[in-house]
Amino acid sequence: MGRIKNNKGLIIGILAGLVVVIGIVTKLALLLKKFKKNSDFFFWMDQDELDFAGEEFEDTCISAALSSITVDLADAKPSANPMNLCLKGFSSNLDVIVPKGWNVQVQGENKHSTIENVTSLDKDNFELPLLFVNYRLNKSMMNVYYAYQTDQVDDLTQEVTTFDDVPVEDSLLDDVEASI
Repeated sequence: MGRIKNNKGLIIGILAGLVVVIGIVTKLALLLKKFKKNSDFFFWMDQDELDFAGEEFEDTCISAALSSITVDLADAKPSANPMNLCLKGFSSNLDVIVPKGWNVQVQGENKHSTIENVTSLDKDNFELPLLFVNYRLNKSMMNVYYAYQTDQVDDLTQEVTTFDDVPVEDSLLDDVEASI
């Protein structure tokens, strides 16, 4: 008789645990469905790059959960109208690369997130393409920065020299050889 009571308690415990797990999974599925809603791109536990090279950039919404995503607009063609990039992130790392010469306004809401924005908005120059980066982040990190221009990359590569090109005093070489 004591065994039956112990088994009933075990069965009730297992059923209660299953109900809790099903509730958590259902709630998570509903949250992901809501998070994914109205998004052009959705990333779940992913590491990816969206490259808009050669395309005219139009309003785009990107959702990322537990992901690391790079949005590369460096070679995108600007639209004549103001452009919107919507970013929704949960525990994600989002990098946005914009072309030099675009006006960029970064705005949004965040909870326990970090936003690093090194772009600028020139309110007096209406001729520059205008991009609004609208975000809603939770426990995420977002970086918005300008791309290197080709001439900047060339300058960086010209500065690199080999060890043979570095002048070293003979006395320093003698000291090094003596210590060996």
